[in-house]
Amino acid sequence: MKHFFSYYNLQDGFQIKYTIVVMMVANLLALIMISPAASQTKAQIELDGKRSLEEAFVRIPISTAQQGMWPSVAWDGQNYFVIWAQSDEDCNCSKILGARVTPAGKVLDSPAIPIATAPIAQYYPSITWGGKNFLVVWFEEHVDTRADIFGARVSPEGMALDPTGIPICTLAGHQLYPDVASNGELFLVVWADDRLCTGCRDLYGARVNADGSVLDTDNIPISTTPGVHPEPRVVSDGKDFFVVWEDHGSDYRRRFGIPVLIPALSKNGEIRGTKVSSQGIVLDPPGIPISGASPGQSKINPHVAWNGENFLVVWESGGIHGRQLHSDGSIVNPSTIDFQKLNFTTTIP
Repeated sequence: MKHFFSYYNLQDGFQIKYTIVVMMVANLLALIMISPAASQTKAQIELDGKRSLEEAFVRIPISTAQQGMWPSVAWDGQNYFVIWAQSDEDCNCSKILGARVTPAGKVLDSPAIPIATAPIAQYYPSITWGGKNFLVVWFEEHVDTRADIFGARVSPEGMALDPTGIPICTLAGHQLYPDVASNGELFLVVWADDRLCTGCRDLYGARVNADGSVLDTDNIPISTTPGVHPEPRVVSDGKDFFVVWEDHGSDYRRRFGIPVLIPALSKNGEIRGTKVSSQGIVLDPPGIPISGASPGQSKINPHVAWNGENFLVVWESGGIHGRQLHSDGSIVNPSTIDFQKLNFTTTIP
């Protein structure tokens, strides 16, 4: 998809029990986690300065359960596939579920397709289309406080092909917040990792074949410079991959070197990125400075997209900002693109 918009209202953190809803604008799906409280469903976002974007949405209830979280969506050329994490109070755990949605907005799978249903905490799923099957990735927590990265393929017909999951990274420590992209032949999975020190966050990745086999069992170190680099995002240009992340530097590690991180409190973060080749080679260490650093203004929550010519990286910093990059990772225009501010306490592009 060349144009995609999604937004999340996290004003009250993850204590709210959300309903998963998909919204369609011009045949594209946007996602929102809507609280049962009516006051949390209002989106005061202006479209061309004339009308709220919410007015253009067609709301499609994918799951009306009150404990759905972290939705993600991909397109296979015929249907959308929407996934989310679903809390289960019976086992004090969370599962990964999914459902296909037609371009007309019809939900094809009710009840939802079970993708990962082990009786443990399974969080933060992400999905992409690989040309033959979808790949869903997530992290799961274990009783020994370890967190690992797992994945599973799902066919376009909605069949879960890896019911026990694909172990992508199960090393010691915490592997968290994965994202995934495909170049049409293989997948690149990226995640935050504290294997080198407790409380820090480095970036690692691994390529996964179309058959589900993991190519990089020792993992690809994408960014291991001092500091914290949480929640990476990745996209493919059809051949190679581009990874973006928050870079909070050594000051962030010194002040916030604890297992639970609060990126919004770091005032010197910036957005960086690098190309990763289809052979698993990191092409731009220690990362291309994309946003630039501004003392007192942290840049957080980056996302990245490819439109066939350029990459677009967007991030949050007192509003939504962005910058285009050429296919080789060079900056198209030194000036940032300043999008309209969103009227949420906390916003994620």
